[in-house]
Amino acid sequence: MTATEVTKDKSVGSFESANVEKEKAARSSVFAAIFLSSIKAVVGIMTGSLGILSEALHSSLDLVAALVTWFAVKFAGKPADEDHQYGHTKVESISALVELMLLLITCFWIVLEAVERLQKGAMPEVNFWSFAVMMISIIVDVSRSRMLYRIAEKHNSQALAADALHFSSDVISSSVVIIGLIFAYFGNVKADPLAALGVAVIVAFAMINLGREALDVLLDKAPAGMAKGIREATLGIEGVEAINTLRVRGGGGKEGFADLSLVLGKDLAFEQAHGISHQVEMAIKERFPNCHVQVHFEPGSRAAEDLLTRIRRAALCQKGVVNVHNLDLLDGSNTLHVILHVEVDEKTQLSIAHEISAQLESTIQEMDKRISRVITHIEPARRELCEMTDVTEKYAGIVKKIREQCKCLPDLTDCHNLKIISTHNRLKLELHVRTDGATPVFQAHSLSWEFENKIKQAIPELGDVCIHMEPIQKVAKS
Repeated sequence: MTATEVTKDKSVGSFESANVEKEKAARSSVFAAIFLSSIKAVVGIMTGSLGILSEALHSSLDLVAALVTWFAVKFAGKPADEDHQYGHTKVESISALVELMLLLITCFWIVLEAVERLQKGAMPEVNFWSFAVMMISIIVDVSRSRMLYRIAEKHNSQALAADALHFSSDVISSSVVIIGLIFAYFGNVKADPLAALGVAVIVAFAMINLGREALDVLLDKAPAGMAKGIREATLGIEGVEAINTLRVRGGGGKEGFADLSLVLGKDLAFEQAHGISHQVEMAIKERFPNCHVQVHFEPGSRAAEDLLTRIRRAALCQKGVVNVHNLDLLDGSNTLHVILHVEVDEKTQLSIAHEISAQLESTIQEMDKRISRVITHIEPARRELCEMTDVTEKYAGIVKKIREQCKCLPDLTDCHNLKIISTHNRLKLELHVRTDGATPVFQAHSLSWEFENKIKQAIPELGDVCIHMEPIQKVAKS
């Protein structure tokens, strides 16, 4: 048997053991509710005490609630199946709401009956049995509520928590009824119905918190602190660049569900990425043992490239900027330096051009807190066309040297569309050259840069050199 199978067997055994304990507690509550509702009803009818009758009705609904809890615990304990792939634990939250509705009905009846008794002024018969039944009720309710709260907290069972609420509210309401009986014994006609109203108020306030908890589970509210804990555990794993999305929800009981999408290095092999996602899952389960984790990973983007794009876009959107070039992003120790050439209208005054560049520098620094320095070089952007003359034939010797330099680079071939242009008494070179079409752009650019430097070293009189890279054309087989 593997370690995974052993762990699975242990978790299944623990799950079954918890269900047995919860069912036992729910079943004992049913018998306790039958006993209490019966003795309260008998004594309430004998004495005519509204307080005791309200308690009898309260305990009768406790009996219904206990039966609902018993059913809910048995059904919620069923494992996940094809139709309920997230399990059945939310049944407990539904049963808790049903029990709260029963309590609400109880409160409504008690209030109506108490108001009527206050108007009529009926005096109940107060005797030994009146006090005895309420004392017995308190003893049973205290023992049952403690046991139910203990097991509910142990297994995070909302159904048992609702059942415990019934019994604990009975303790308080029974105490209120006893106080009302004492005042009634000394002739206070209003004491008994007022005690009944006190029971209704106590039960109503007790329902609010439990109802909110049940609704939170049914509405998939994220458990408190779970998202923060998962985020901390995940970002602490080496290789995780960021978390794109994170969704968590409670599943009823102590279960929880977490779906997250991780950003990993785009150059990682699949096995490495899968290993990191497994580490994330284990780190989350270490903090939240009953959490079901689903991890999706995707390649990250290069932050530097994204920042360069944003800087270029911001520069071109800056009022007064005609164009930008020679944009460099230099990465130091936890700091970034930005260098770029900014073209403005050639007739712009220097003071205004300086304001434009200063505003652009401020905008760029606000993009990323790591940017500590921005340097802009201001250049004039010409508006008129430049006159040119094609002097390629005149400089046939230069053309021959250029072709020879191309042959010195084995990765380049087919130097064509070569032109030498004269403009403003300067010579400019334009040419096309081919390389393998599978070559990455950054490598093709390096080849172009190397070729340009060779040309300028061999022919110093040339000014600007523009090389257009093309893929080698494959000859179709006949």
